[in-house]
Amino acid sequence: MSEKKQECPSCAMMVDAKAEICPICGYEFPKQKLSIILGVWLLIILMLAWAFL
Repeated sequence: MSEKKQECPSCAMMVDAKAEICPICGYEFPKQKLSIILGVWLLIILMLAWAFL
């Protein structure tokens, strides 16, 4: 079983990819990924709605 890891930009330690805060240095990972995904889907929906008008 392979666990996904991400590198902390503050202390360069590998931590769990789902971690919101680095357990080593306390760095708070930004939560931009969800907002970017939602923004892209909203844009796609708006473009499809505009295309059918």
